[in-house]
Amino acid sequence: MRAFEDFVLGLPYLVMRRAPYAWVGIVALWTWPPYFSGLFMLLFLIGVGLMLFQQIAWERKIQREHTVLFKDHPQAPLYYRLRNSVLLLAACALLGWWFDGRFNLNAFQWAVLLAGIMASYEDHVLFGRGVVYLITDKGIAIRYVSGHIDNRLFFGYEEIRHITQLRDMSKRERRWSILAPVRENLKHGLLLTPNNPEGFSKVFYRVFLTPTDDEKFLQAIPMSYMASKPEPAWDLTAEQPTA
Repeated sequence: MRAFEDFVLGLPYLVMRRAPYAWVGIVALWTWPPYFSGLFMLLFLIGVGLMLFQQIAWERKIQREHTVLFKDHPQAPLYYRLRNSVLLLAACALLGWWFDGRFNLNAFQWAVLLAGIMASYEDHVLFGRGVVYLITDKGIAIRYVSGHIDNRLFFGYEEIRHITQLRDMSKRERRWSILAPVRENLKHGLLLTPNNPEGFSKVFYRVFLTPTDDEKFLQAIPMSYMASKPEPAWDLTAEQPTA
C-alpha cells in the first residue's frame, strides 16, 4: 500500500486534472453502445479517484514522518458554494438551449456536458480551493490545491517567528501568500511571519491561513515550541477593525 501511495504522490497533479476532458466522451457517446461511453467514464473515475486519493496519501506520509496533533480542512462559505452552484446550473441550462441540435447533441446533453466540465475542471473557482492544515510536533504541514497545481508545504517551528491573529484585513499586503479556500472578502485569519526577514523562501514571504477556528488552531501548537522561543511565538493581541 505504501508503494502505491508513493506512486500516487509522484504523479503530477496537472496530468490528473486532464480527467474532466473524458466527460465530453461520456455525454457525447451515451447514445452509442454502452462500452464507448463506459470507457470514458472509467477514465474519468480513475482520474478523479487519483486526485482524491493523493490527499489521503499525503496525509499518511505526514503521519509517518511526524506526530499529527490537529487537522483542519477549511471550506469556502456555504453561501459562496450554493450561489455558484445555482449560477452554474442556470448558465449551463441556458447554453444547452442555445446549442440544442449542434453536433447532434440535444439541449439536455449540452447542459450536462457543460455542467460536468465546469464542476470538475473549475471546481477551485466555483467551490473554493482545496486546503488542509496539519499541525504536527515539528511544524505546520499544508496542502494547497490551486487550479492545476498542488502545493505540499511544511513550515517548521524553527522557521516561524510569530503567528499573528488578524481581524483587520485592510493591512493585507500583496506579497502575502494566502493559502485559503477563497482569497477575497477575508474576515480574519492567522499570519505566519518567518524568522528570516526575506521570507520563508523565494516564493513565500509571509503566509496567511484561514483556519476553521483560529483559537483551536493556536491551542494545538505544542507548548514546547512556545517555551523554546525567546519571545512569544504568536501575538494574540488581535488587531481590531478600524472605525
